[in-house]
Amino acid sequence: MRTRVSLYLLTIGLVTLGASLIASAQQAGESVTKTGRVSEDFYAAGGQVTVSADVDGDVIVAGGRIVVDQRVTGDVMAAGGFVDLRADVQDDVRTAGGSVTVSGTIAGDLIAAGGSVNILSGARISGRTWITGGQLEIGGRLDNGLRAAGGSISIAGEINGDVELFADKISVLPTAKIRGDIRYTGRHEPVIDAGAEIAGQVSYEPLEMDLPAHAAAAWGGRIAMVMSLILTGVVLFLMFPSFARGAAQAIVSDAWKCLGLGLAVLIMGPIVALLLLVTIIGIPLAVMTLATYVVFLIAGYLTGALFLGELGLGWLGKDTRASTGLRVLSIVAAVLVLSIIAWIPLLGTFTTLAALVFGLGALKLQVIRRYSTAGRGTARAKVVRRKRSS
Repeated sequence: MRTRVSLYLLTIGLVTLGASLIASAQQAGESVTKTGRVSEDFYAAGGQVTVSADVDGDVIVAGGRIVVDQRVTGDVMAAGGFVDLRADVQDDVRTAGGSVTVSGTIAGDLIAAGGSVNILSGARISGRTWITGGQLEIGGRLDNGLRAAGGSISIAGEINGDVELFADKISVLPTAKIRGDIRYTGRHEPVIDAGAEIAGQVSYEPLEMDLPAHAAAAWGGRIAMVMSLILTGVVLFLMFPSFARGAAQAIVSDAWKCLGLGLAVLIMGPIVALLLLVTIIGIPLAVMTLATYVVFLIAGYLTGALFLGELGLGWLGKDTRASTGLRVLSIVAAVLVLSIIAWIPLLGTFTTLAALVFGLGALKLQVIRRYSTAGRGTARAKVVRRKRSS
């Protein structure tokens, strides 16, 4: 059962984020900074989001780099490449990112997933603490135990309650104070410093099957990949909003065309590259083709995610009057939902393939339409110049 802790924690965190981020956004852009006082829930998305305001409500944010450093009376939900939580949060925190740092106080529960998760010495968590990631460093004070899964786990803080761990390596440092039992599953026995204070029993259960080195770190890699997809999707939408929305809408208006074009692009890309590789002269072109193909696959998948986001907005009745921030958050939610579904056997494969194929077709169709429109515009301009010259 404990071998499922990593997937369990991560799924709960991301499902909660996905459901919450579909709400309305107040601010979005390359850089968003909020100061002063906010007397309602605060939503934001951007390349960098800094919340330096006292918020009487929830804070829901997504971005490349996120900093929350003031009082929050409600929940904090954050997804980003780098998440830095310094705030005094009076309810729960749910966060996922490439790197997550917690240095403030949390009155409720903490659920965190990341490539690395670091709870600093000044942090205090009154509720339950559930974390997963590649590298976990636990300092500060945890008042209601700890459940963690990671590639490596280091404990240096004070924990009141039982500790359940699943990891490749664990270290209990001399500053650690654990007022409860430690139950640990992994390949190696924990390294416990003689200066550490442990009030309860320490039980170690070796894995019956071999665990590849840093296997739990793979979850951190997956999280980082999802965050990268989110950031790429948000940036592409902010740079080309009309083009992106047009491509997503093409899946509705020309579904069969999108399906056919998507299958053609998906199948023909590698074939063309392989044919170019046959000749020495074509090798550089083959490399360029493969690079373009990979970029197109990513863009196609994100187009499929954008379509799902637009579909969600339609269900909420906000598709026609949605703000830029709301559309950005719908992209974040769609990518998270697709990533979660991808773990389900068969259904995950089918859903991912469908999003990819329809997204590729819609993207290709939108490119064709834009090129045709530009061509007609150029032709009309030439006709006008000829008339003027004559």
